[in-house]
Formats: sequence, structure tokens, C-alpha cells
Amino acid sequence: MTLPLPRPAQRIVILIAALLLVLVALQSAALQFMRVGALPILPAASFGDARVILLRGGIAEPMLTTRERLPLSALAIARRAHRADPLDPLPFVVAGLTERDGSRAGPLFAQGMRRDPRLSAARLHLIRVALQSGRFEQGIGILAQTVSLRPDQAPTLIPALLVARAAPDGDAIVTRAMRRDPVLRDKAAVYLASAADPDRLVLRLADMGLSPGARDTAIAQLARSNRYADAYRLWRGSEPGVGAEPFDPELRGTKAPAPFGWTLASDSNLNAYFGENGGHLTAEMFGQVRTPVVTQSVLLPPGRYQMTAEAQSLSPALSGGAFDWSIDCAGPSTGATPDLATMRFAAATTGVQRRAIAFIVPPACPAQTLTLTGAPGDSGRSFKMRFTFIRILPA
Repeated sequence: MTLPLPRPAQRIVILIAALLLVLVALQSAALQFMRVGALPILPAASFGDARVILLRGGIAEPMLTTRERLPLSALAIARRAHRADPLDPLPFVVAGLTERDGSRAGPLFAQGMRRDPRLSAARLHLIRVALQSGRFEQGIGILAQTVSLRPDQAPTLIPALLVARAAPDGDAIVTRAMRRDPVLRDKAAVYLASAADPDRLVLRLADMGLSPGARDTAIAQLARSNRYADAYRLWRGSEPGVGAEPFDPELRGTKAPAPFGWTLASDSNLNAYFGENGGHLTAEMFGQVRTPVVTQSVLLPPGRYQMTAEAQSLSPALSGGAFDWSIDCAGPSTGATPDLATMRFAAATTGVQRRAIAFIVPPACPAQTLTLTGAPGDSGRSFKMRFTFIRILPA
């Protein structure tokens, strides 16, 4: 039997996890910096510069993001560098790393951050000492601000911020930071769309407001992660309804984020387009390979449904060729029949065709993909149809 940790120990574990995530994030930034450019060649004439003094003392900027302590002897080097250039932030970071007392180290890191707000080392260590000292509002606030200043590091900084929600009052502090900062909110939503999110925090962020680009990206990533219900909620602002028909059932090309709007294929085997001024979908098949024309994801609860569609042939009768409407289970569908129903619109039939088919959505099929596919004819000739509607209703 495993006994739960006491609450103080749990807090320590949480804070250590958050700090390790921040360290990993900024360590990767430091290593990237070292790969991009080698250390400079140091002419003797520039020996008075603060950075040169630090380098000659064995202290380079990238190493400051990966160290928690420096020997006390580094303090003398930091003082010389500060006298050479009082505006340089690095001597303050070096001095802070020689301190064993967080209450004395914090102000030094803060001085370095004020001189250069984008300096990773100063921010890292100020976050660290703030969290270790129990100043969660300050530490989490700086961490949140860093995401906006260093968006390239968002994939590694955001997890640290989310771990910090478990600190005392951490959830309220992180929520306030998210509410204040739209850039942070966007970055967190995009990250959570492809990561574990048991609290469905991404939906809370969406309620606070996301930019159109972040919203569409999050919807697409949620769907790719098979979190279709959350993707739908983020798109429509409500949970999926019973018997909801496809979006834009008249196939007029109404814009909607993938995968809940029509995704039009771009392929050399066919030409497909939505008509101008709200016209319907037209597809012409001239290749010799079965090719999807349009797709859309739908969320139908388990039950019995009827799919109805209408099309009009725009070319002479042709044997063999056809367009097929099909609905399949999307994503993992354990124990479910992947292919639910298919309706064929044959090129051999001229004029208007209307088809209907009944099908059952099993419990293990939480999301479905609706697809129109072109199948080549026997003669290799092209054929064209216009599709006026596709509807799915409870049977």
C-alpha cells in the first residue's frame, strides 16, 4: 500500500517539477544559442568590456541558465565586470548565483532582468527563488510574462506554468495571468490542444477569448488528438447535439475551421469547386484512381440515422464511373464497424439523382467522417456532377 505524501511534501514535489521544466526549457534555449554562434574572439583592446571580463574569468552567458550556484570567487569577477559596464545585466546574475540566501539573490536577478527583460538567465533564477521562497504570485507571474517575451520557448515554458497551477493559490494566479495576457492565452490553448488536459482548461481559455488563428489551430489539433467533443465545443460554443446534420448541408462552401467545415481536395485526378455566389459543389472526375472530393467530421451520438443526398449529372451517361457519399468512424473505434454506410451516384444515370440510406452509429464510434469520393469510369472519359445537399437526420 502506497501512502500519500503529506501536503507540504506534495507542494515541494510540485515546485521541484515546475522548476525542472523551466530549467529544461531555458537550458535548451542556451544550448541553441551556443550552436548558433561560437564564443567571440577577444581582442585585447576590448578587455574592459563586462562580457570579456566574465569570459576571461570562465563565465559565459549560456552556462548561467544551467547553473543554480557559482563559487563565491565568481563574485569578485562580477564586481569587476560591473565596474567596466554598469548597464550590463550579466554581472548581476553572476552575483546572484554566488548567494546562498534567496532573499538576497532575488533582488540581484531582478536588477539583471530590469536591464534586459529578455535575458533568460535572470528570468529563470528570479522565477526559481520566488517559487522556492513561497512568492508564488511573483514567480508564476514572471513565468507567464516570459511566454510572451519568448514565444519560441512556449512549448517548454507552458508545461511549467501548468504544473505551477497545483501550487498554493496557483490555479487562481495562473488564471489571472491567462486572463490578462492574450498571447499567453493563445500559446497555452494551442499547447493544451495536443497535450493531456484532464481539466479541459483549453475550453476555459476559449471562454476568455482566443485569436482566430489560435482558435482554428487548437480545433484542428484537438481533432487530430481524437478529442472531437472538445474540438466541437471550441468551434460551436456548445456540446454536440443529437442528430446534428453536417455543417453547410447544401454544399455552398461556407467557411468553417477544419475538420468541421468542408475540406476540398486538391488532386490531379479531379477538379472540384464550390459555385460562385453561394452555388453548390461541382466535381469533375477525369483520373483513373479513386480520389476524395470533400470531407467533413461530424459527431453523431450512438443511434439510427438516415443519410439523404441529391446530385445532378452534368455530362453524358458513362458506364462504370460514379461519386460515392460515405460515412465512416473517425479515429480509434474499438469494436465498431469502421464503414457505416455508402451511397453511389452513378455516372450512367443522367438528370437528378436522389439517394437515401439508413445506418447505425455504434457506441464505440464517437466521431465520424463524411466523404465524397470519385471513382473512375471504364472508358477513361471524364464525367461531372453537381451536388445540391447532403443531410443526416435521426431515423
